[in-house]
Amino acid sequence: MKALYKADAHSEEVIEITPDMETIQEHVHGYFGQYMLDEKTVALVNEEGRLLQLPYTATLNIGGYVVPIVGPLLILGYDGEAYCDVDVERAKQYISTQ
Repeated sequence: MKALYKADAHSEEVIEITPDMETIQEHVHGYFGQYMLDEKTVALVNEEGRLLQLPYTATLNIGGYVVPIVGPLLILGYDGEAYCDVDVERAKQYISTQ
């Protein structure tokens, strides 16, 4: 499945992943939480990123709210029931690195 991955503030790549818990945890470096960016796009992040003092990666703009993200960021598509290929251009509209 196609995903948008930011390991840090200076990188961004489209990758192929298997959307199982173990693979997602590998990419975000631990347990993950999710932000629904819209009905078809979900951001997965390390849920303990701030506690672990992970470095800043990006800012997500979600419905008028600004959410700073620390640690790796993985963005997947969502079809209402399961993760699916991300629409990369759609996902990028939510990301800022400022």
